[in-house]
Amino acid sequence: MTKTGLSTEIRSPHPDRSVVAVVGATGFVGDALIPALLAAGQNVRLFGRAPRRARGLPVFPLSEAGDLLGDVRIIIHLAGIVHRAADAASYKTVNVDLPNDLIRAAARNGVERFIFISSTHVHGRWTVAPMSPDSAYAPASLYGQSKMEAEQSLSRFAGTVRLSLDIVRPPLVYGPGAKANFGLLLKAARRGIPLPLGDARRSVVSLDNLAEALVALCLPSAAAGRVFLPADPEDASVREIYRILCDASGAGTALPPAPLWLLRPALSLLGRAETFDSLFRTATIDRSHWTSVGWKPRTSLRDGLTKAARAPI
Repeated sequence: MTKTGLSTEIRSPHPDRSVVAVVGATGFVGDALIPALLAAGQNVRLFGRAPRRARGLPVFPLSEAGDLLGDVRIIIHLAGIVHRAADAASYKTVNVDLPNDLIRAAARNGVERFIFISSTHVHGRWTVAPMSPDSAYAPASLYGQSKMEAEQSLSRFAGTVRLSLDIVRPPLVYGPGAKANFGLLLKAARRGIPLPLGDARRSVVSLDNLAEALVALCLPSAAAGRVFLPADPEDASVREIYRILCDASGAGTALPPAPLWLLRPALSLLGRAETFDSLFRTATIDRSHWTSVGWKPRTSLRDGLTKAARAPI
C-alpha cells in the first residue's frame, strides 16, 4: 500500500515505459484529457492535489509523483493557478516551482518526454501579428509572467539532460463547465442579455480539440522538443462567439454596437482594463507549425460553442 492507502496494483505492468502521467488530472482540462488518452489506448497514471478517483482511476497526490515514475514515458503537466486571484509568491510556488521540481524527478527516473501546458498569456493579452512558437514574450499579468518564467527555467534544465520538453500554449480554453471570462459570457448568453462586443478576431480552443492535440503529442511519431499553440480551425470575434452562444442557448438577442470610446475608459476606471483587451483586441494564432505533428482540429468553432452552450448547468 502507498502512503495514501491506495493499492499499488495500478503500477503499470509494462516495463517498457508505456505510461502517460497526467499531473493536475482533476482539473478542467484533465477531465477531457483522461478519456481521450484512454480511448487512444494509452496507459495512464493520474496525480492531483489530493487522493481521490477520476474516471474510475486512482488519483495520487503530487507528493508521491517522484516514487511513481519508473515506468512513465511521458508526463503531461496541467497543474497550475489559472483563474483565481493570487499573489506573485503563490504563482511562483505553483506555476514555476512545481513543474521544475517535477521535471527534475522525471529526469532522475528516465522519463522521455515532459509536456508543459503554458498559455498564450506569455505573449500578452493581445497581439498585432498572429502568435506562433517564435513570438516574443510580452506577459501583461502575473499569470503570464509565471508561465514565462516556468517555460524559461524548464527549457534551461531540459537542455542539460536527456529529456524532451514540449511547451503547449493554449489560448482561451472553453467547453462545458468553463469558468472565468467564458463562463460569464455563457451565463449572459443563456439569459439573452444584449452586450456591446467588438469585432476584433480571436483564436480560442475547445476542450475537445485541446485534448486531442495533447493525445497527438503522445504518439511516438510526434515531433519532440517543440512549442505548440493549439486552436480551433477558425477564428471569430467575441461578438460572433457570443451570437453563436445566444443562438445555441435558444436565447437569441440583438447585439448593440460597441462604443469603444466609452467602454475603454469605463473599464479602466473599474480596474478591468484587461477585460477590454480580451473583448476588443485581436489575438490570433498561426496554425502552420502543427503540420510537423499531423494534427488538425476536428471540432469546428460553432460545434464546440454549441456543445458548451447546451451542456447541463
